[in-house]
Amino acid sequence: MILQQSPTMRLPNQAVRALEQHLSGSVIRPDDAAYDQIRQVWNRAVNRYPALIVQPAHAQDVRHAIAFARQHNLPIAVRSGGHSPAGYGTVNDGLVIDLNRMKHVDVDVTNRTATAESGLTWGEFNQATYGAGLATPGPDVAAVGLGGHTLGGGFGWLSRKHGLTVDNLLAAELVTADGAVITASGTENPDLFWALRGGGGNFGVVTSLQFTLHPLGDVTGGVLVYPATRDILRAYADAGVNAPNELTTLASVTLAPPLPFIPERHRGTPVLMMIACYDGDPAMSDGAFVAFRQLGGAQPIADTIGPVP
Repeated sequence: MILQQSPTMRLPNQAVRALEQHLSGSVIRPDDAAYDQIRQVWNRAVNRYPALIVQPAHAQDVRHAIAFARQHNLPIAVRSGGHSPAGYGTVNDGLVIDLNRMKHVDVDVTNRTATAESGLTWGEFNQATYGAGLATPGPDVAAVGLGGHTLGGGFGWLSRKHGLTVDNLLAAELVTADGAVITASGTENPDLFWALRGGGGNFGVVTSLQFTLHPLGDVTGGVLVYPATRDILRAYADAGVNAPNELTTLASVTLAPPLPFIPERHRGTPVLMMIACYDGDPAMSDGAFVAFRQLGGAQPIADTIGPVP
């Protein structure tokens, strides 16, 4: 059972109004109609009630939000996509900096880079780069936020070939606890840049990220489903070790869901569900999947592997 509670922290109206006057973005109070919807994060088991939610329009708004939180001794939670299972994008009786309005992205086709505000989801970022035939490693779920995934390291469909998301990070703009807007890169604040690449999100509020992009057209991908037996699990591990770097797979042992491509007699039974992405020569894709299509000498229950965007 999820216990319900209301914010116990009541901020002075005059102070909140003064904050609003400094912002280009918006402020959501607990008594606003949109509060209950905006305070929610992806994991509905995390049910917290911030004292205030700020939706900045740019880095200067983030500065004002941090200054307000320090003045009123409020803990801060930063939300990019809000997809953290642990609920890091929200906080009880504190201030949530919700970056959802900060979604600008600039794709430099010539230099193969993209500079993007961290309120973007990866689905939105991929839409911006896909039209140019470019991509950088991101997660396997489009709703994940750009900022949190990157600062957490970032593993996804292109990682075996191009590394983690953070390996492709060139620079980050962030607002520090004292309100300074700075850039961290290999040449500017390099120690801070080192810390951001794997140290998480506690070095400031990251407002913009610059990535290396890689050429990418359509890929070969989809789902393979097998009975979850010991022999098949061992065969999957062996096939993964020997797979080409262009092939990334993610797998889970689960009860087969009632999806259209899974025969009805197998639904609800324990299965190995493998999702795959092959980013290589399409003419070589069949060869890349040979071992995965005969795990343990068995035939898959379902096979949806084929060309996809």
